[in-house]
This record gives sequence, C-alpha cells and structure tokens, in this order.
Amino acid sequence: MRFAPLALALALFACGDKPADSGKKGAASAKKPAAAKKGAKAAPKAAKKADDPAKKLVGAWRVDIDQMLKDPEIQKIPEAQRQAAVAMMKAMLGTATFEFTADGKMNMKMGPKTESGSYKITKNEGGMLEVQATNNENGKDKTETLKVKFEGGEKMAVTGPDGKTIHFLKGAPKAGAGGDAAAAAAALGAAAAAKAAGAKAPGAEAAGAAKAPAAK
Repeated sequence: MRFAPLALALALFACGDKPADSGKKGAASAKKPAAAKKGAKAAPKAAKKADDPAKKLVGAWRVDIDQMLKDPEIQKIPEAQRQAAVAMMKAMLGTATFEFTADGKMNMKMGPKTESGSYKITKNEGGMLEVQATNNENGKDKTETLKVKFEGGEKMAVTGPDGKTIHFLKGAPKAGAGGDAAAAAAALGAAAAAKAAGAKAPGAEAAGAAKAPAAK
C-alpha cells in the first residue's frame, strides 16, 4: 500500500515534465494522469489481497512449543515433572504438521499417522477468521468453531470452543524437532504410571489441548 502514493507521484511528475501540445499530443498527455490513478488504485488492492487472513491460513503449520511452555499452568508444575512434561509435548507435537489447503481440506501428520478433515471460513473480519472445522471421530463427523488470529504472516493463534488458545508457526517442523526419543519414552512411561496411580499426567492436558483445535 505504501507504494501507491509513490507510483502516483512519479506518474504526475512524468506528465508535468512535458509541456502539453495541441492536438493528439495534448490528448495523449491528458490521458496519462487517469492511467496513473488507475495503477495507483490497483496497488493497495493487491496489497490488501496479499494481507487477507484467508490466504495466510493456507499452508503448513507447526505448534509453537516454546510459547506453550510459557503457559502459567506449565510453570506451576514441579521441576522434575515439568521436564517430563516438556519431553512428552515435544514427542507428541514436535513433529506434528497441520496443513490447510486452498480447497478447504485439513491434514494433520504426526509421525506415520495422518488425519484428514475439512474446514470452512464463516467469518473474515477485522484481521480474524472464524472457521468451522470438521473431522471424523468414531465414524461420526464432528464440527467445531475455531477463532484464528494472525500475528504477521508467520504466526497464528487458534482458540477452540473451550477457550484455550494454541500458538502456531508457519512451516513444517524441522528435522529432530521431536527431541530425544529415549527421553520421550521415559516421559510417556512416567505419565502412564502417574495415570495408573490416579494422578494427572504432567503435560498431558496441555498436549491434548494443542491437538484438539488444529486437528479438526
């Protein structure tokens, strides 16, 4: 959008630099400002289209685990348990890719497993999207409404029906993003033991919350 005034100024300067002649020259010169204005109007329209949230949504996204670890609930967990929670989240979500296609399809890839669904944008207003996401659970289609807010073109925050917000970064996870497999396995074992003992598995709620809104 910032280039529109510049384009118009240059066009007007070029026209004013030549004296108007009579006849055809004068007519041609008179037409230039109109053409310049048309081009200047096209520039902000193109910029606005590129900034369209619906366009930004399309592509591959990964969970922003660093942002997730700043959650106050995670910070409250004792150090030893928090380390297990971090390893678990990295194992579950560090390699996950969430993809939104231009034709309304969604794909979630986590290791060898891929889940597919569909989405429909029901509201595109004020730089935010309201999205109806549908996937199949136990043979039945389930649809939930998500609210998506972008931070520039490389970050987005997705809020589910439960009010929980998960942050994402543009692009698929980098190689090795899942962390140490042995540490993850130990963390999962500890979580299973804690669950069997009737305790809440550290990090399980946060990891489940991250999966829920984006995997629809």
